[in-house]
Amino acid sequence: GRSHTLYEEVHTVHTKEKPTSHKRFMLKLKSMLPDDCRPIIVTDGGFRAPWFKMMIKLGWDYVGRIRGQTKYRETEHHQWKPIKHYYRRATKTPTYLGCMDVTRNNTFHCQLVLYKGKAKGRHRLNQAGERTYCKHSEVHAEREKEPWILATSLPVTSKLAKRVVRIYSTRMQIEESFRDIKSYRLGIGL
Repeated sequence: GRSHTLYEEVHTVHTKEKPTSHKRFMLKLKSMLPDDCRPIIVTDGGFRAPWFKMMIKLGWDYVGRIRGQTKYRETEHHQWKPIKHYYRRATKTPTYLGCMDVTRNNTFHCQLVLYKGKAKGRHRLNQAGERTYCKHSEVHAEREKEPWILATSLPVTSKLAKRVVRIYSTRMQIEESFRDIKSYRLGIGL
């Protein structure tokens, strides 16, 4: 099914993706929820350490993808290593990697889960029905081939890895609801 949006904001190019906009949005959302509500916020790879720290400060949990040049360490006595170090270990079975420090400059502590889903075989096609080989397509294709390294604040349980992957998988429902709202043809065209 589709997700149901509780609250949305539209931002200009100058205010979108700014920490102050994120904070204002989350505080407004918190004011709309019951005091005893502890949501799990699901985010894609575009969010960084300050975002995850804000979720903890709000008393909420999170599941978010870690990618790019992010570094991790197992304890404060270990060296920082690139998160990509784990890519080769990824399988279709979700794996709990442990509790680790993530990001060198703005460190936060979280549980990490590793997962490599089965390839979906999707290809962007041009008008002639042939596979597109533009830079934009290649960048997105590479991202989709990468394993998921998921950071979470959820408590450790025996089924944490499977639960985190299942929760993160729901993000596509969120993306679909964004598309529904933004569509000029089928949505409300925001």
